[in-house]
Amino acid sequence: MAMPGAVFISPHHDDACFSLAGIALASGGGELVNVYTQSDYVVVPIPFFEERGARIKYITDLRTREDQAFAEACNLTRHDLMLEEAPVLRVHPFDLTALEPDVGRLDSVLIKYVIDLAPHSSTGGKPTLYCPMGIGGHRNHVSVLLAVVKALPRLQELYELRFYEDLHYASKGRGRGVGLSRFRALFMSERLNRRVLILAPELFAKKMALVGGYRSQHGGRLRAADFIPAAADIREPHEAIWMLSP
Repeated sequence: MAMPGAVFISPHHDDACFSLAGIALASGGGELVNVYTQSDYVVVPIPFFEERGARIKYITDLRTREDQAFAEACNLTRHDLMLEEAPVLRVHPFDLTALEPDVGRLDSVLIKYVIDLAPHSSTGGKPTLYCPMGIGGHRNHVSVLLAVVKALPRLQELYELRFYEDLHYASKGRGRGVGLSRFRALFMSERLNRRVLILAPELFAKKMALVGGYRSQHGGRLRAADFIPAAADIREPHEAIWMLSP
């Protein structure tokens, strides 16, 4: 499914791991492009940092260290674009209004970066570019998706595109359904195919160990079901991608 030279776009430091750790482990290596990496969110409150700038720096550094462990395990080269995630800008993470400025900024930062990265990623043929589907409706995820869709002709010249189901969001049946409907609406005239990688017990255990490394985002309280898409036709642990048919 994946190939050496794959490029994984991760809206935040944990998204590629949560959604694609199995595929990343199987890919043999590649590039990890983290987009919104100035962070102000952790699941458990952190004391001592009353000054907001110091808090953001501490959390950003913490999440960077967590991500480094994942990248090393999967032989991925990390690229942090250092954009501010929604809470840093005092915007609600699930506010999907006025996305145009975000998409425009991503076109000049993320899309340009990914296009420039392509010649250094390929080992013969087109490398694979993995992009989030925006399932769950997080503002940063949806903005990345819209920027990729806007740049689709340019990106398709360089990459084989794959859109991945964002976990943990895609593990909730109703939320996944809403997210899939929103995603399909972007490609009304296109035929979409879903592909899955079934995660054998050993591979799934490796994935969950990597997920466990992002303690700032789950506090160590992990449920395996939160990292499996809620697809009615597949019960086994798996990861899912969608692709446009030729």
